[in-house]
Amino acid sequence: MKTPVRFRVSRLLLVLGLCFGLIGVGMLIAAGATAVSSQRFQATAEKATGRVVAVDSHEECDTDRRSDGRRVRECHTVYDSTIEFSTADGKKITFESNVSGSQPPRPGDSVEVLYPPDDPQRARVAGVAVWVLPIVFGGIGIPFTLAGVIMLAVYLKGRRKLAWLQDSGRRVQGQILGVQRNRHLRINNVHPWRVHVGWRDPASGAAYEFASDNLMSDPTPVLAGAQTLEVLIDPADPQQRHWVDLTPYGLSSD
Repeated sequence: MKTPVRFRVSRLLLVLGLCFGLIGVGMLIAAGATAVSSQRFQATAEKATGRVVAVDSHEECDTDRRSDGRRVRECHTVYDSTIEFSTADGKKITFESNVSGSQPPRPGDSVEVLYPPDDPQRARVAGVAVWVLPIVFGGIGIPFTLAGVIMLAVYLKGRRKLAWLQDSGRRVQGQILGVQRNRHLRINNVHPWRVHVGWRDPASGAAYEFASDNLMSDPTPVLAGAQTLEVLIDPADPQQRHWVDLTPYGLSSD
């Protein structure tokens, strides 16, 4: 007896699209809020010339996954500066720079400082340092939002195509050709499976090969003994618009 199995690949696409989209939009909102804050800070801050009095160094390491699946740990040295400056009324202030750089500053170097007159301890180094948070949030938010939009668009396009085929498509019986891995796609470091079905149009004699939706487990045991599958096609474009119906075997990507 065949055991029904459901493979929720398209549902995974929906969930990932929503997650990426929400994270991206949240980051863009944070980028906008911090940009407004930075603009206000820059507009109201006093300027002063500061001096680097000390430099600390530390290592930061990241682990990246290469295209071949290997994880590579890379480390680099970054430097934080302690800066001293005097306010307009002569008060000496010391603060840690809020940006680390790959090039070491030197004690005695002069830097331009911006500080709020009512709270000089919140001083920042002028320049890019003032805009670090908007840049970071925006740099994360834009690709996350785009990835979410693309995944949701692919999901919705697939749902619309399936709805049209179920409502207006032509049902044909195709011969099962076999099960193959989709080498063009990797999910959780695994290539999904697809069932390939062949069909010849009796009117034109044209031969077609259809691939099912992506499945996250090998469907071969479930399809043992089966020779044909029903396929929904668009008669105007069977090769591009089709859907292999695996639901009688408890198989689905949704």
